[in-house]
Amino acid sequence: MKASKPDLFQRIAVLGAGAMGLQLAAHLANARTEVVLFDLATTGPDPDAKLQQKLADLLLLQPPAFALPEYSRAITPATFQNDLARLRDCDLIIETTTEQGDCKEGVLARVAPYINRRAVITTTTDTVSIERLARALPEC
Repeated sequence: MKASKPDLFQRIAVLGAGAMGLQLAAHLANARTEVVLFDLATTGPDPDAKLQQKLADLLLLQPPAFALPEYSRAITPATFQNDLARLRDCDLIIETTTEQGDCKEGVLARVAPYINRRAVITTTTDTVSIERLARALPEC
């Protein structure tokens, strides 16, 4: 008999699709959790093109990023420019953007109006203070 896992988080948003964000999204998908992975939109007819390529590249990694290739389908690509409303359905939001400048605060301020009030927000930073980040989230 397969043991069932408690579903503490139904859907998780990962803000940032750099190396850390991509790997976190893959790990979460391996845990059979729905993931919405946010990246900047590309110019042109397909705003998700760059993110789609990053996800395709994850499938080629050795050792594999996914326990099974089909687990990659648990990741939904999204852009900061077009898909912020998807955050409303997320129980956990993991911010993984660059440590440079005010990027983290800017991203958090931009997404704050879309965050579900019951959502848990976390960050991967070890350089920006929690107080500084909290100021970017006045509505949450």
